[in-house]
Amino acid sequence: MIQEKTCPICRNSYKYVEKRPYKACDRTQYYYYIIHISKDANGRKHVKKCYIGAEGYIYVSKMHKDANITFTGYNNPNRYNIYMKDIMDYIDRDKTHGENIRRVRIVPI
Repeated sequence: MIQEKTCPICRNSYKYVEKRPYKACDRTQYYYYIIHISKDANGRKHVKKCYIGAEGYIYVSKMHKDANITFTGYNNPNRYNIYMKDIMDYIDRDKTHGENIRRVRIVPI
């Protein structure tokens, strides 16, 4: 049985994921789009694209260079685990941040 793939943006089924290169300065950045293909009543093909993110977020990652965190796009299913590990490593390295985190209070919503 083939499992239908569901788009995380629009929740519709899709055919494939497209990876588009974009040249910027001295590097190539890749952007990902989910491609939906359908036909109308007249048999004409319609293509809809949902943007799901970049392979990596260079500028945002540069802003967190001290914490050694590299932000990635939706195409990396383990990104949250990696972020948490990097954040915990940063807290262990920098004890002043650890003290600040101990003072944070969790407020129920």
